Amino acid sequence: MSVTHGPSEALDWTVVQRVRFAPMADPVGVDDLYTRGEGAGATRSGITVPAMETVSTETYFGGFPSHIWFRAAEVRRVRVSAHLSAPASVRIRATHTDGRIETLSIIESAGNLVHEVPLSDSLAWLWVEITAADADVEISDLHWSARVSAPAAGSCAIALTTYNRVDDCLAVLRALASDSRLLELLGRILVVDQGTERIADAIVGTTVEADLHGRLTLIEQPNLGGSGGFSRGMIEASEGHEQWVILLDDDVRLDPESAVRMISLASASPSPTIVGAHMLSLIEPTVLHSWGEQVDRRAFWWRPVDTRLAPVDLGEVTLTGEPALSAALNVDFNGWWMCLIPTPTVRAIGASLPLFIKWDDAEYGLRAANAGVPTVTLAGAALWHIPWTGKDNGLDWQAYFHVRNRLVVALCHANRGEGRAALLSVFAQDVAHLISMQYGSVRARHLGLRDALRGPDHLAGALPTRRGDAQALLGFAGQLPQAESSRAATPDRAPTRGSSAQAILRAVAHQLRPSPGIDTPPQARIHPGSGRWRDLGVLDVAQLDAASGEGYFLLRRDRREFLRLLRDSVVLSAALAFRWGRLAARYREAVPRIAGATAWRRIFSRGR
Repeated sequence: MSVTHGPSEALDWTVVQRVRFAPMADPVGVDDLYTRGEGAGATRSGITVPAMETVSTETYFGGFPSHIWFRAAEVRRVRVSAHLSAPASVRIRATHTDGRIETLSIIESAGNLVHEVPLSDSLAWLWVEITAADADVEISDLHWSARVSAPAAGSCAIALTTYNRVDDCLAVLRALASDSRLLELLGRILVVDQGTERIADAIVGTTVEADLHGRLTLIEQPNLGGSGGFSRGMIEASEGHEQWVILLDDDVRLDPESAVRMISLASASPSPTIVGAHMLSLIEPTVLHSWGEQVDRRAFWWRPVDTRLAPVDLGEVTLTGEPALSAALNVDFNGWWMCLIPTPTVRAIGASLPLFIKWDDAEYGLRAANAGVPTVTLAGAALWHIPWTGKDNGLDWQAYFHVRNRLVVALCHANRGEGRAALLSVFAQDVAHLISMQYGSVRARHLGLRDALRGPDHLAGALPTRRGDAQALLGFAGQLPQAESSRAATPDRAPTRGSSAQAILRAVAHQLRPSPGIDTPPQARIHPGSGRWRDLGVLDVAQLDAASGEGYFLLRRDRREFLRLLRDSVVLSAALAFRWGRLAARYREAVPRIAGATAWRRIFSRGR
């Protein structure tokens, strides 16, 4: 295996990844993401291997993603170090990007172990397997090092945006405070509070605040959505001394080692790089929900970077069990559930567009790439978050932001052909919602189409109000739009069979029938996974279970509303198609202005 030596040889060895042998307390049931085998007494920094038994770090958090370090940080050698309390056999093993598995070295050792491993562009993951000899072995302080620039103390900020999730926010802050190495690297922890339940009331003067040792800065502002909250954190960090800012959701569970690994990679990268983390499911904590994100240019919609990894149960599948885990994958952007952004990039290209929620992270990744700043999603760095499958954000008030922001981002970044494909896809989605009797969602989507037609200057003005406007269009009064809070005794319905063409003909024909009476009870109960237009399109009244499990959407067919909204979809889509070129030019010209700190400061100054 050939090795290239360069200027990095002059640098000291820097720890870039500590192997954690045990998880944090929450979530539970994720031990297999850290170690495998017959270990005992695992702590964060050590584990005991019983005599003649084996412990392996061939796990998501235990493996070292060498291909990412080779490509993003140009690292050509790494060093694995550990302390062994008694003699043991240590195997350094690897996968290749084509899925091959190899044993690189076998070392008989006791005491302090230090071993160098040359890297290549074909190596994917490295890990260690420790087999005890005839006595128990305690292995501790296992870590990977490289000759790279070490991040300076206080060189990273964290921007955490919260909205009425006080307990969740406190849990995240406790996790950050629990790791002394992470605290050393953090300058400020900027908590942007956009809710009505003030985080300050729950944290000022408490042990949580004290454990952060003066790093906590609380900022209160109106609810400007994720884009407004994260932009506030990005701008505050860019005006300070920090080199990077990590954007972090409030409704997550976090292992602080992930943040340390992200900062280490960012520091080692030879040029500014956005470093993202993966998303594990809070509902099924060993399931990886997002490995990385791309924008599908054929219809301008986001999609997983590899469908084999969306999702994959890492409690069942080891690093060698799924070849896609070792593939060299490129991403367009990383979700802002946890994403590190260089502050010089914020100063150069601005913060988020004022989109409230949805597509802000995708647009920023595309804009940064155009400015020469790539995004790398770092395997082995992740947090736990509610997956998209547990939300109904295509049916509730978020439907407005899905369609408007998709079109705004397409206008900023798509070519003419991609724009036409996006418009066709949006129109097809409108029809699917209409056939599914989701008229409120379509009304909210139409508001999004009209706003997109207004041009870029509508974005800032709509930022604080459009959530409420979309809720009003849905008749939002309780926990769920178009829904009852209790369950009805409605029979389940088997999925509709037949070809798509046959299903379309049946559904359209059914929509033209006279509307059902107001007292017509639900004919079927549809589960979220099968709640597609082909199932709902042949019903008059249906109960569609909410993805959250907290109630259902009550859907009732209305022929007049169907025809009226279908006409509006045609008219609005045609108007966008006709004006696309001129609109795209206006949006692209406006991006530096409306994403810049000056424009955002005007928005922030409007007060609560």
